[in-house]
Amino acid sequence: MAVIADERKTSFLHKPLLAAMTIDWERVIFIAIVALGIVTRLWDLPYRAWNHDEAIHTDWSWNLYTGRGYQHNPIYHGPFLYEFTAFIFFLFGDNDVTGRIPNALFGMVLVALPYFFRKWLGRKGALITAAMLLISPVVLYYSRFNRHDIYVEVFTVGMALAIWKYFDERKEFWLYATALLLVFAFAAMETTFIFAAVFAVFLCGHFTFEYLRPRVRWSDMRIGLFAAILGIPFLALIIGYQAFRSLRGTQDQDADWRAIPSFDLAMVFATLAMPLLTPAIIYPLNSLWQRISRTDFFSIAAFTDVNTLTSITQSQPDMILRVLGLTIAVILFSALFGMWWNARRWVICALLFWPIFIVTFTTVFTNGGGFFTGLLGSLGYWLSQQPVARGGQPSYYYLLVTLPEYEFLPYLVGLAAMVWFWWRYRTLQLLVVLGWLLWIIVYYIALRPYLSGLVAGSNLGAGIFEQLVVAFAFVLIPLTFFATYNPDDPKSVFPAFIFTWAIGVMVLFSWAGEKMPWLTMHLTIPLAFASGWALDKLLDADWRSMRTRGVVWLALTLVLAVVLLVMLAVQRPFQGVELQQLSATYGFLVVVALLLVVVAPTLYFIGRRFSLREIARVGALALVLLMAALTIRFAWMAVYINPDNAVETIIYAQGSHDNVTAMQEIYELSRRLCAQVAVGTTQPIHCDNGTIKVAYDDDSSWPFVWYLRNFRNAQYYGASPGAPFDAEVVIVGPKNEEQVRPFLGNKYTKRQYKLIWWPLEGYKDLTLQRVVDYIRDPQQRSDLFTAWFYHQYKESQSQWPYVHNFSFYVRKDVAAMLWNYAPGVAPQPSEADEYTKKTVQLTATRTFGSAGVGNGQFNYPRSVAMDAQGNIYVVDSDNHRIQKFDSTSKFVTMWGSKSPDNLPAPAGTFNQPWGIAVDKSGSVYVADTWNHRIQKFDSNGKPLLAWGTNGDTRGIAQSLPLQFYGPRAIALDAQGNVYVTDTGNKRVMKFSPNGEPLGQYGGVGVENGQFQEPVGLGIDKDGNVYVADTWNQRIQKFDSNFNFLAQWRVEAWDSQTVVNKPYVAIDADNNVFVTDPDAARVIKFSSDGKLLSVFGAIGVDLSSFNLPTGLAFDAQGNLHVADSGNQRVLIFSKP
Repeated sequence: MAVIADERKTSFLHKPLLAAMTIDWERVIFIAIVALGIVTRLWDLPYRAWNHDEAIHTDWSWNLYTGRGYQHNPIYHGPFLYEFTAFIFFLFGDNDVTGRIPNALFGMVLVALPYFFRKWLGRKGALITAAMLLISPVVLYYSRFNRHDIYVEVFTVGMALAIWKYFDERKEFWLYATALLLVFAFAAMETTFIFAAVFAVFLCGHFTFEYLRPRVRWSDMRIGLFAAILGIPFLALIIGYQAFRSLRGTQDQDADWRAIPSFDLAMVFATLAMPLLTPAIIYPLNSLWQRISRTDFFSIAAFTDVNTLTSITQSQPDMILRVLGLTIAVILFSALFGMWWNARRWVICALLFWPIFIVTFTTVFTNGGGFFTGLLGSLGYWLSQQPVARGGQPSYYYLLVTLPEYEFLPYLVGLAAMVWFWWRYRTLQLLVVLGWLLWIIVYYIALRPYLSGLVAGSNLGAGIFEQLVVAFAFVLIPLTFFATYNPDDPKSVFPAFIFTWAIGVMVLFSWAGEKMPWLTMHLTIPLAFASGWALDKLLDADWRSMRTRGVVWLALTLVLAVVLLVMLAVQRPFQGVELQQLSATYGFLVVVALLLVVVAPTLYFIGRRFSLREIARVGALALVLLMAALTIRFAWMAVYINPDNAVETIIYAQGSHDNVTAMQEIYELSRRLCAQVAVGTTQPIHCDNGTIKVAYDDDSSWPFVWYLRNFRNAQYYGASPGAPFDAEVVIVGPKNEEQVRPFLGNKYTKRQYKLIWWPLEGYKDLTLQRVVDYIRDPQQRSDLFTAWFYHQYKESQSQWPYVHNFSFYVRKDVAAMLWNYAPGVAPQPSEADEYTKKTVQLTATRTFGSAGVGNGQFNYPRSVAMDAQGNIYVVDSDNHRIQKFDSTSKFVTMWGSKSPDNLPAPAGTFNQPWGIAVDKSGSVYVADTWNHRIQKFDSNGKPLLAWGTNGDTRGIAQSLPLQFYGPRAIALDAQGNVYVTDTGNKRVMKFSPNGEPLGQYGGVGVENGQFQEPVGLGIDKDGNVYVADTWNQRIQKFDSNFNFLAQWRVEAWDSQTVVNKPYVAIDADNNVFVTDPDAARVIKFSSDGKLLSVFGAIGVDLSSFNLPTGLAFDAQGNLHVADSGNQRVLIFSKP
């Protein structure tokens, strides 16, 4: 009995809970931070509307959960997200909460991880790092968002922990943990290649330094520079050399280098990641192989999609065998080096890595091709996408936009930490880094444009000078290690790691083609670690002594000084005597008075009690606390106030909250209609499983595929339904609305909603002059501050330029039953009725052309023009040529052919030309649309001149004067100057007859003089210019100097399809004729915008059109219309 009693006393269940742990304030604060992390990640989780990509992720996860399977595709990143989300669905069901719970869980883990870095961050530093991750706007936002980034960051931070645990303890367990975390990181997201590369710079640099120091008689600075820049190839050389000696049986008498911890970690990374790097080996082989065999060694398309892989395996088995042979060789090569390193350790690492890799990428052996799409497609696909640069963001997107706007706290503190460390401990190295950084800036601003200008038009090309910027920036990564690592100071090793990590991801993500707001997370986290490490040192002071001297008042005064100085910078005093101007002047004087009367004396009297170092320390801490408070504010606004509002730059392709509103209406309709007998309806009510029938198209499918997953009656009809609708609700995007309307009849009432929208991008094409203007101009400073602090812009949300809408149709008989669903857009007399009244029937007097590729035949003729002799020139767009006819429509000649793909376009070739104009001398100007250039020919098609290259101005008119983005129309003034609508760049450009830039006008927007998809262009006899501002649905009129004169609305051009491009022609009386391609009609206005007549309808007779586009008048006043869909030109007599 005594024994039983003793066992009961020592039993785990009988031990006091608190006896097993020590609860101190550090742990209490950490527990509080983690608790806040849980609350902030879960609070109101389903409120935000689903993002486009987020809906895809959860829908694919739902497919896996419901037994429909999942196939890995690197376009949508790794399989971990889909499989983990499906597992959560299995446990808790599928809904808008469980769809985001997986990310929230990992977000909580991320906040807790700094606790385990206390030995290197310091106890206070670990708390600060965790707090920064808690309040970070980007980390918080995307911890509540079904994306891959939070997963890969948890695994990456875990790898960093494993690295430092191994450095500290040398236990094999941490090597195995590194292997395990590495495979999960690869299964999460391809950004793992970037993190692995950055870690490799540190590990190889550390190994090389430790290897060389006892073996060469170089200075530490020389060794450090060599180790930093050439550490990776040097380690590879040492491994190869030592492995070769082992094969020869030579004993290594000097093997102490094997005890360097970075060697073991580097071997884990290298031998496990090497097979996934096979595409990086194959890509250089491709060009060589093409020269030898004129075939591809490797097609990336084969390894991005399982179905494509199967198809290419059957059609091109030789290619598959070549790639598989090389891949197997790389796998064996990595295994041999792993076994040479340490057979037992490597086998354990491989057994942890490869089974998990195979299980995740093959979705538990249900998708065998997933092994190859993961092994080769993961890196291969994203290397192929590098030049695509999805999102079109500038290289400074993170450094000058997202980090300063949201993550200014870790950004500024982290960079300041590096400069402080180098200044205090590594001054000479700091000068090297600053010198190199200064060289990059001088080269980019001054030398690069000069050198590019020297080689303009030569075979060398200016691209090499752009690539040099990238190469120079890459050097900053090893230079960071060089500047930080000091072998005589063990405390420098950890900052060398986190500084290299922070600078490495800033450089590499800025270089990567695709830049998105969620990727800012990957820059924020290492900066938070650097900040926590530095602030731990900042807090190491005698605060008790300073408190007795009034440190709190000193800190408050310094904060007040900063706030007042910011207010001073954005004020615009002494601008006039109007009430608002006097108010601004008064505010400025009040701020100056506070600085002089309150701040300055307080700082003087209190500051005398402190040393300059103490004042700097208190000021830095006060500034950090101020930035922390602002960070909390911005996080709160982004996550809980504006989570699906495009005023936040943190979002991209975000579903509008209108989607939530629409779904609430659908659920309410389902509840009420399915709960009552449908009396009085003209059609039956569809009610299956308590849900009505909802039809949606391919232009609004995301996020509605996710939202409607459990609607058994949901009907996806693609671009066109093919039959009249009977659904209670029909959802249609602008691309398909014209095609869908006939199937809706008069049975539906419409509401207009936002589907997806994007933030404003006024930061694009930033130049040194624009920066200077922001600094000098108080109004611009004020506007910038208002946009940053309040997220208020000149553009109203109702007129937001970057938005994709959808129409929400409810059946009228259903709406009549439920009074609150009465028509949201009630039919009302409108300008459209006037168009009906003004419609007349005109019949063409002549037509020519038919479908085909022969002389006189067309494949979508887009535009037409006449010369002084009456000859007719037709842009045969999809045949990529120009055809010339005499005044009787008899074929004369033709010229042009399709430009070769992936090669510079030779003169006289085309890629879907659209616009054309002929000058008085007979020279022909052609808008070679998708070669992004203008070509000039003589009247017989001989090339005379060409100008323009591809360039995206991001909607800024005054930039890139010789670059186009899909030019559509050309018009000539009386002096022969050439006007071009640079449609994709939202501007009109003016050139001399020889292609010299004379002006750029417009820019993206809805204000007078701004454009959204300008296409048609016409010039009247007085020199006034008329522009078809398509997506703003208006004509804008300008004088000959392109000063705005007038604008009027056009009741047309609703859809944004690639063929709905209206053109303009001006008759001898200055009347304005425009085409309405989708509605198959021509609209006539007076020169001041008065509607005069409308003619045309869908059809094939001489009174009808099918996608009419270009039009032009001959000398007799006859109107020629390119009826592109009917493959003909119609001629109307003086309409």
